Amino acid sequence: MEEFWRQDGERAIREWLKTNPAGTRPSKWWAYALPYAGERRYGAELSSPFLEDETEAEYLKRHGLLLKGERI
Repeated sequence: MEEFWRQDGERAIREWLKTNPAGTRPSKWWAYALPYAGERRYGAELSSPFLEDETEAEYLKRHGLLLKGERI
C-alpha cells in the first residue's frame, strides 16, 4: 500500500474528492502517505499529528498537502 500511495496517490485523492469534501483524505492516506509528509519517524511513537482543535483541512493546508486547485 505504501508503494501505491507514493506512485498513484494523487489520482486516488482526486477520485476521493469527487464524492468527499475538499480538505479530507481517505483513511488509507493517513495510514500510508502521511509518513512521507515527515510527520512520523521510524521507531517513534504514533501520536496525533494535529494541533489542538485542528481540522484535517487545516492540517493539510499548514503542511502544503492540498492538491493544486483544492480549495477549503
